Amino acid sequence: MDFQSNIAAGSRMNYVEFTASPPAVTTLVGEIDPYQVEMAQVTQFTYAIRPTIGLDDPGFDHLEISVQGGRLVSIDGVRIGGQEVAFERVEEGAEQLVVGVPRLDVDRTEEVMEVDFSAEIFRYGATFAGRVFDSQTPQEIWQPVQPGDATALRDGNSLSVQAVALGARVLGALDLAGGIFTPNGDGVNDGLDIAYDLLKLVAPAPVVVEVRDLAGGLVREVYNGLDTAGRHRRLWDGLDERGQQVAPGVYICRVEVATEEGRRQRAGVVAVAY
Repeated sequence: MDFQSNIAAGSRMNYVEFTASPPAVTTLVGEIDPYQVEMAQVTQFTYAIRPTIGLDDPGFDHLEISVQGGRLVSIDGVRIGGQEVAFERVEEGAEQLVVGVPRLDVDRTEEVMEVDFSAEIFRYGATFAGRVFDSQTPQEIWQPVQPGDATALRDGNSLSVQAVALGARVLGALDLAGGIFTPNGDGVNDGLDIAYDLLKLVAPAPVVVEVRDLAGGLVREVYNGLDTAGRHRRLWDGLDERGQQVAPGVYICRVEVATEEGRRQRAGVVAVAY
């Protein structure tokens, strides 16, 4: 709310009412392990949460994990109280996953739930936030996981993962999906998928993705914008700057990022065939 007053008139609020959602559990702490990993390397993590559930708490049957500064790859397994349980992959994206689990209610208070998943991080500290919810009352506000000591078997006590052996790299892997494509309009392999990793960035940085011929001439500027730390994908459709199909042959795909330390670039060879 924003009230604006002047010399001749003023504003006053007489009444305000808020509706609050009851928490799914009394308290909910969690931690991630390992909490130190190499950057841009797919690693298996365990996300452990420990709920304290009272008699009047509804409990929960879903957990959402979202990441900032990293990329989720897969959900690999779930344990409750140390026992493997069946689970449902409700959502499995690069930035967010949702897993359905057997209901945790007052009968399972203080039991540790562990979710094994694979992911990679792209900056100094990647945060894996968690929220739980009850599918029977989806309209209620999802309850966040608070960082803490969920289990004595793990040492992190945090929901953040730190990178080790950073080096000086800002621009990581460049993946050109084999480097050969056939943009002939048949719907098969018509575009070149360009994937690149940006590392260590704490703020968006200017990035240019372009295709040049072997003489260095610009063929197509595929992307020019601001990117954050993470994996990014761009698509070249085989057209030049005039919107014409390029001739078959070999080209250079180049990615450049500008940072305070200077410009960094990676390049690879691509082939166009018809």
